[in-house]
Amino acid sequence: MELLFLGWLAKLGWADEGLLEQPDNAVKPAPPAPAGLGDLPDTLAALVEFLCLDLQLLAAAMERSAPLRPIDETDLAAWLADQPEEDKDQWLVQVWAGEHAMVQGDLARGARAALRVGDAEPEPYTVAQLRSRADALRAAAEQKQARAAAAASHRLRVAAAERKEARLRRVALRGEAVWPHIEALIMEKSAIAYDQAVTMLCDLKELADRDGAEQRFSSRVETIAELHRRKVTLVRRLKAAGLV
Repeated sequence: MELLFLGWLAKLGWADEGLLEQPDNAVKPAPPAPAGLGDLPDTLAALVEFLCLDLQLLAAAMERSAPLRPIDETDLAAWLADQPEEDKDQWLVQVWAGEHAMVQGDLARGARAALRVGDAEPEPYTVAQLRSRADALRAAAEQKQARAAAAASHRLRVAAAERKEARLRRVALRGEAVWPHIEALIMEKSAIAYDQAVTMLCDLKELADRDGAEQRFSSRVETIAELHRRKVTLVRRLKAAGLV
């Protein structure tokens, strides 16, 4: 029964939206959700993935699926009585050979597959109700995902700000010693060294803005730009960073 119901869910998920909104289809009763949809065996779980089944439709159906009733010895005995004699003989041979665990697993899987029944009869519902609930679950999931993404983005921004502040503190502690280091980087005449020098100058600019020393900083940067005006790659980087 689960197999048929999953196939119906897949077809519902693939159906054209306009067709489903027709009045007759809106009030059309949906098939009863079989018990145990929230505890599908591996084979049916693989089928859900293979069919690319709408997981929100499945979740909506799960809400209308009764939990499985535990299988007792009476259920097992009734199921076992219906099994072919050759299967029973094979299980006895396996028990005699010491393969108790294998037989127990076969019996448990067979009984669970055949006796997947719930404690209560499922309440009737329509296709429109199922789709409406699936849409609500989808919206809730999207909102949750958006909140998680926003929280992750906020954490990244906070971490980046903390790293930047730590870097600025290190630059500030170096004081005037940072300027000869910038000059040494420029004299390496490599793209990587230019990038490092510009990054340090950007940090110095932010510190100068905080301390009200913008004019003094701008004057020193203009001196650097003039001194190294023939280094086109460096000057281009200084302009791109808004330093000159």
